[in-house]
Order: sequence, then C-alpha cells, then structure tokens
Amino acid sequence: MVSSCSIKIEGVKEVTIALHNVNKNVIAELRAGAIEGAKIIADKARELAPMGPTGNLKKAIKYKEMPYKETSPIVSIAAVDRKKAPHAHLVEFGTVKSRAHPYFRPAYRQMANRVKQIITEAMKRAISKAGKL
Repeated sequence: MVSSCSIKIEGVKEVTIALHNVNKNVIAELRAGAIEGAKIIADKARELAPMGPTGNLKKAIKYKEMPYKETSPIVSIAAVDRKKAPHAHLVEFGTVKSRAHPYFRPAYRQMANRVKQIITEAMKRAISKAGKL
C-alpha cells in the first residue's frame, strides 16, 4: 500500500530575506574594516616616510577602496601615488648612491596585527548583527 504525505514549509521567503540581509551586513562590515585597515597603514607609512624638500612622498601616500563586485574579494589598499612621487621605490629600497629609507614595509609590519584585529572586529559585528535579525 502506498501512502501519500504532504509537507507545507512556511517562512522560506522570510529566511531568504534574512540571509540576504546577513550577506549585506557582512559585506558592509568587511568593507568598512578593510578601508580602516588601509587607512591605518597609509597613516603609519606617511609618519615613517622621510620628509624631502618638497614633501611629495608623504603627500603621495594614500588609501582607497577598490571597486567591489560580488564575484571578487573585498580589497582596500594603501599605496603611493607614483604620479606624485615617482621616486618612492628609490627611497624605500635605496640606490647605489643613496641608502634605503624604508617606510612602507615597516608601516605594514608595525600595523599588520592592528589591521587583523580590525577585520576580526568587523566580522564579529557582522555576526552579532546577523544574530539579531
């Protein structure tokens, strides 16, 4: 004998909306954390960079959020605008005529743990918000 059974599932639409909101919260928090991390590294690099006669190297150190797509990772960078300071790498690594004055690599090393902490805190906030939905 074959018996029939029917199942009614309710709340699928609500769960789908909640999951979409969780995803949006995670992305928003991670983007904010990534840009904050890049800013911290850029600020430290600017602090450590030697002051030249024009100050262009310090002025050229920037941070920015890279364009985000759902199919790519969240990326923010700290970098030197090479148009404003094309000599940045020569200062960092030195030349045969001038010794190196590292500023960017030390900035990264000094701030890496803080940036990891910021990203971790961003994830915790995202998870916390997800639990309140």
